[in-house]
Amino acid sequence: MDTQLAIVIVIVALAVYYFVMRMYRAVKTGKCSCCSDASSSPTRSCVCGCGCGRQKSTNHAPIILEKKMIIRGMRCANCEDHVKTALENMPGVVSAQPNHNQGIAIVSLSCDISDASLTQTIEQAGYEVLDIMVHQAIKL
Repeated sequence: MDTQLAIVIVIVALAVYYFVMRMYRAVKTGKCSCCSDASSSPTRSCVCGCGCGRQKSTNHAPIILEKKMIIRGMRCANCEDHVKTALENMPGVVSAQPNHNQGIAIVSLSCDISDASLTQTIEQAGYEVLDIMVHQAIKL
């Protein structure tokens, strides 16, 4: 009985060690739990042929407003891609340029989208919006 208990304790200790070391390496390399290697990222082609990656046909609508979003929780390029995809799938968003190092996203809009709608989209993607401000109003 004591031998079996010792074996179980060793196995549990090894499993804990493995996961702790895995988390340590992830923190040390700057990769969070959502990260994966670049080969697993989906390849996207745009509908307009310009290589912008957008899949909606409204990607070249005139920009009337840019908003700067302060976002908590982006830790890597994969996080940026999640935020970009979530925002660019919203009607009225022409483009989004998130930056995980600065914790921001610059969102170019073809119409005035409410801050509440932008916040809801980001929160559904798993991130937290700390603030939204007008970055640049474009006069037509």
